Amino acid sequence: MIRLLAFILLLLPFSANAGAARNDIKPVGEHYPIAIFEKSVNPQNILVIYTRLDGVCNLQMDTKAPGMPTLDFYWLMNGRTYEPLTALEEGVRDRIKVELDAAFAERTRSFRVVLNDLKAMRTDLPDVSAKVTAKADPKTRECSVDAVMRLGPSDGNAVIRLDSIYAKLGGFIIPSPVAITLKGVNTVTGAPVSRTYSK
Repeated sequence: MIRLLAFILLLLPFSANAGAARNDIKPVGEHYPIAIFEKSVNPQNILVIYTRLDGVCNLQMDTKAPGMPTLDFYWLMNGRTYEPLTALEEGVRDRIKVELDAAFAERTRSFRVVLNDLKAMRTDLPDVSAKVTAKADPKTRECSVDAVMRLGPSDGNAVIRLDSIYAKLGGFIIPSPVAITLKGVNTVTGAPVSRTYSK
């Protein structure tokens, strides 16, 4: 079974560093977490989605997919121990995909991540993708990334910084999401946001 997402109790300490560079996962090297994924089955294992930036905070291109920014994943087993995706788990790349604007160029600092599982839910979202943007702090010049997503009219069209996605899985033979919860922070008020969409 594809292990997709993560453990809510471990979200808070991880999110404190979300968007900032991480160097503590040696097999991955320096990278910038975008968000984490949780699931209702084996919730102790966290799937981290990340990108890479260069020394001036531009996106690093994917060496395996020329012309595309890096978008990759790894597990933190029990919230601590690194583990790569297995061959059977590579299907996650169909659930979370890069989408580029027509004007995308290798020196740009943004791309969109399409969250395909949301397409199967009842939502009023204007778009099932989040815009990932790389930034440089004007004072420290340190790089960071965030993923921003606009909610629908039922949520006042609020814009959130997306920190995590939680999937409630159903089914016996091949579990699949029956509900998706987006968690993040309102970019205007700073208030935490948790919004659930079901089939």
